[in-house]
Amino acid sequence: MDVSVIVRFHNEEKYLGAVMEALSLQEFPFGQYEIIGVDNQSDDMSNSIVARYANKILSVGDYLPGEALNKAINQTSGKHIAILSAHAIPASRNWLSTLYTHMKDPNVAGVYGAQLFPINSKFLDKRDLDIFSRDQSRIEREDSDFWNANSMFPRRFWEIQKFDERTFELEDHHWTKMILPLGYEIHFEPQALVYHYSHIDRNDRVYVPNLMMNGRDQIEMAIDVLENSSAEWSETMIAGLTLASLAHSYHNRRAADVLGQVLLNHWDFDVRWRAAGALGKIPNKESVFFLIEGLSDPSFYVRDEAAWSLARLGELSVNPIINSIDQLNPNNLSFAALALGLSGVEAGERCAVALLAKEIKSADKARIRNAIYFAGEIVRVQGSTILVSVIAGFLDDNDDWLVAVSCWALGCFSVIAWDLIEWEVIQVLAMMHSDEIVRFEATVALGKVALATGESDFIYTLSDLLHDQSSRVRYGAVQSIRMLIQERKINVKLDSILDDNDFGVRYELKLIQKLLQ
Repeated sequence: MDVSVIVRFHNEEKYLGAVMEALSLQEFPFGQYEIIGVDNQSDDMSNSIVARYANKILSVGDYLPGEALNKAINQTSGKHIAILSAHAIPASRNWLSTLYTHMKDPNVAGVYGAQLFPINSKFLDKRDLDIFSRDQSRIEREDSDFWNANSMFPRRFWEIQKFDERTFELEDHHWTKMILPLGYEIHFEPQALVYHYSHIDRNDRVYVPNLMMNGRDQIEMAIDVLENSSAEWSETMIAGLTLASLAHSYHNRRAADVLGQVLLNHWDFDVRWRAAGALGKIPNKESVFFLIEGLSDPSFYVRDEAAWSLARLGELSVNPIINSIDQLNPNNLSFAALALGLSGVEAGERCAVALLAKEIKSADKARIRNAIYFAGEIVRVQGSTILVSVIAGFLDDNDDWLVAVSCWALGCFSVIAWDLIEWEVIQVLAMMHSDEIVRFEATVALGKVALATGESDFIYTLSDLLHDQSSRVRYGAVQSIRMLIQERKINVKLDSILDDNDFGVRYELKLIQKLLQ
């Protein structure tokens, strides 16, 4: 067997039919592939759906991702292992083949494909989500974003390093931390696209591992782990998540200093990210101090999580952030603005708008992009509409990424300032721009303004975009139309578009057909 595809699921009947159909219709000229289902105690129709397509179904009880994967791989016969989330629909019949082409390189320990989340997803902020949806390939030899929602790797590398069976999250990241130092590399393949459903609300994972101990003892144990510089990665991650989950406990207050030291000094970006998230749930001055320092972390993920955590601390963090602005690296000012803009404090919101306006007018494209991304996250704060005109000025920029981000942000502003935006320009971008990511983001922006206003002109444009050559654009259009039908009860005729060769678009069309029945 050339490839074994593993699909883990728990009550995923909403998406599994589309996922399994796409898997069964893969065009794979390189040999044979099998499908292995891993059922985590589903009590809906998931198991029976998978049974129609899978070669084998395994059952697991108390779910730990690494343990479930190791158990499944032990039952496979493939020379290569593909992992697919049960709510991630492959876009095309070439998904498996596209991942497999990377297996010809003996230096490639693994490859992961692009993921496009629902257009209303707040699972992570947009800047974060776009790391996984960009259309540019990359090679990672140190820190990797490898994600087992959409991945493939040679079996021989799993035999060298199996997945950690203790950690509750990021077993895929841990695996790359063990494999990459051996001299191998991880590839990101944007053409192996999946549509990753289910993740809508912001990720705020909770996990308390030992129910036989009281909260105080669990906190003390977690602190002991974090103070031990030789603790293993999985133990450290569990300790950070435990402290985040028990943040309501009075006994957790003294954990701030320990978490802060981890945030400032730990070698691994995932551990620092987890520490930043935990600090955002411990409301004291020490947490604020460490998180402001975290805004200067070398990793985007840590800076971003520090900003969201400072925002969660609200009024407690606003004045310290404002007082620290002059000391921050200019490249990180947008992260301070994000924290202030989401703080819910008027003085912080005013400062955020001023900071972002200044950053958008800077000469550095990376800083401008970050500022526009974060402007889209804070559109509802008072005074934010002054950003609309400066963002719109980038719609004709020669940097396609910057144009795409500007379209997205202006779409966010449609809920409060649609009349300040020249939508004709965005319509032209959606229909005619050469870059498909620009067309996709312009399409989604049109969907948002149509949802906000109900204007028929935007709806007609979305209907026309269902014929675009890019499946991403068609997906943005069809999902926008589906949301318009759900929320505005519009009546759209789709007589000429009853099917599509893209499985995600096909899934959305079926949802629309059900709504219109």
